[in-house]
Amino acid sequence: MKQLSIHLEGEFKDQESLVNEIEDSGHEVLASGEELALACNCIIYSKFSSFEKRRYVGFSGYELIIDDKQLVLVKNEKEGYLLKEGANTEELSIDDIIDALISISRESYNEAKIVEILQTSKVIDADIEKQLHEWNNTWVNYPENKTIHELFEEQVIRTPDNIALVYNDKKYSYSELNKKANQLAHYLRREYQLSGDNLVALCLDRDEQILIGILGVLKAGGAYVPLDPSYPKERISYILGDTEAKVILTNEKYLEELNEFGIDSIGLDSKTQEEILAKESSINPEVRISSKNLAYVIYTSGTTGKPKGVMIEHHGVVNLALMQGALFGLNLLTTGSFVKNCILYANYVFDAFVSEVFTVLVNGHSLFLLDNDTRQDFNLLTSYIRDNKIELATIPPALLLPDSFLELKTLVVAGEGTPKTILDSYSKLGTKLINAYGPTEATVCSTLHYYNEDDQNNANIGRPLNNTQAYVLDASLSLLPIGEIGELYIGGVGLARGYLNRPDLTTERFITNPFQSAEDKELGKNARLYKTGDLVRYLADGNIEYIGRNDFQVKIRGFRIELGEIENKLLEHPEIRQVVVLANEYKNANGEVLPESKYLAAFYIANKILAEKELHEFLGSRLPDYMHPSVFVAIDKLPLTINGKLDRKALLGM
Repeated sequence: MKQLSIHLEGEFKDQESLVNEIEDSGHEVLASGEELALACNCIIYSKFSSFEKRRYVGFSGYELIIDDKQLVLVKNEKEGYLLKEGANTEELSIDDIIDALISISRESYNEAKIVEILQTSKVIDADIEKQLHEWNNTWVNYPENKTIHELFEEQVIRTPDNIALVYNDKKYSYSELNKKANQLAHYLRREYQLSGDNLVALCLDRDEQILIGILGVLKAGGAYVPLDPSYPKERISYILGDTEAKVILTNEKYLEELNEFGIDSIGLDSKTQEEILAKESSINPEVRISSKNLAYVIYTSGTTGKPKGVMIEHHGVVNLALMQGALFGLNLLTTGSFVKNCILYANYVFDAFVSEVFTVLVNGHSLFLLDNDTRQDFNLLTSYIRDNKIELATIPPALLLPDSFLELKTLVVAGEGTPKTILDSYSKLGTKLINAYGPTEATVCSTLHYYNEDDQNNANIGRPLNNTQAYVLDASLSLLPIGEIGELYIGGVGLARGYLNRPDLTTERFITNPFQSAEDKELGKNARLYKTGDLVRYLADGNIEYIGRNDFQVKIRGFRIELGEIENKLLEHPEIRQVVVLANEYKNANGEVLPESKYLAAFYIANKILAEKELHEFLGSRLPDYMHPSVFVAIDKLPLTINGKLDRKALLGM
């Protein structure tokens, strides 16, 4: 549908009169007024409005959609200029359009002056067909009734002697890793009677016990909750209470510290525990859980100052692992018996770890678990990749350098944008580059793009993956035309069950899918969408371009952070009265933003100026390091706009 978007400048007199004028001319006004005040589909909008523009730049106020077909203004000698259907707007001059509109709206605008005329292509049938039935037609068969550990067990049967895990000088074959996980699973079942959706906390150092612990919990019928031992006690206490974890799997050195939480803790690496587990059965436990049971709960930053637990079910992980295995060339059924060495880079408290582990382990390849020193040092990482003949790695863009390169056949980047110069350099070296995108609430990865040097920018996040849908919508949940910016909503089998113990937030972020077909409804699928908060647009070729966030959640070095959570923690300081945390970027002498230079800045009003060291120490017991602001600025008062709202631009200019 092609519509005219006309900017009127003048005193708005009476919307009802304008609607009546249009209807009297023989055309139906489908919607008007407040319910469309934030929509992007408009034919007329006024400069004067009680509604905010929000994120749709150039659109505000009262917006009207007239008819459901192509509309134009044509001249009729007897009746003057009227809205008609089917003509070509290009046949009309700007003067014709202005005269016609003034004729129609003379009763509604007092000496209205038209200062801008725009012709915009709105959603046409072809756009709808592409978005609903072509680009989002991603349904494929997959073993939806299986759990992720069942797929691992099947792979153990196929490749028992393949190396599954390497950590420093330790190596575990598929059968050996399976045996240790089984022994732990039998122990947990007997001692704690685990059943579907029972949660088990893991608080482990970065070593092989993480994999044994995760697989053991899943095989026992439970779901795991990862905790970093470096987390502040307050955060660990909150998560343990929220999950009602039945037991904590940890390292021996943390047992005394964790005992104060009043929950049983097991030191997996203690000699006593190793002797106990060695006596357990090594066969696969017979556990009756379904693919609709939880596999894990991962906590992400929350606006209320408390983290929120994202509940992911087995079927989403199964779809992810098999889909990515095929896309990354890891399916042994199609690649033959050649085993690939793959890095396990991510921290296990983040969802990228899930992707790295199970994409490899259900396809028979080898995981190389990096120690923390190698993870954080590019030179050590380069040597490690070369020495161990690593072929596949998922690396945060912030770690990549423009003049030194990792020798990989496939490089996956995710979490934040990668400078185009770096992408081009890897592409010239023959490295297959994959840009992956997805929120924790949609099981790690929702879209994927194979980068090539012809790409115009580095923000192309590709198309929705198997059994995943991606819709670009306006504020009224209407499809936007190809090329227009809107919010990304994700559907499909990877959607989380919701947020643990947060039905209000679950209802807010997981909505009913307005595009669910009758067939999907009958099959009970594609019923919900997740509201990502990310601004994107569809490109003409069906790929999606990432624009940025539309709220105060940001990504710093790949970590998704709610700024409100940091603000709430800083307000707990007895000297701080007000605080605002913003994301900023460093710029060069020419005012150009430096690549990957985003950081957090905290602006606070306090009874006295506080030392940065003191503030870091204060946050150290409350928030992980990656959530600490890099800059603290003491101010006398918060700058406000003329509307009385916080002036964030002014803050960043301080």
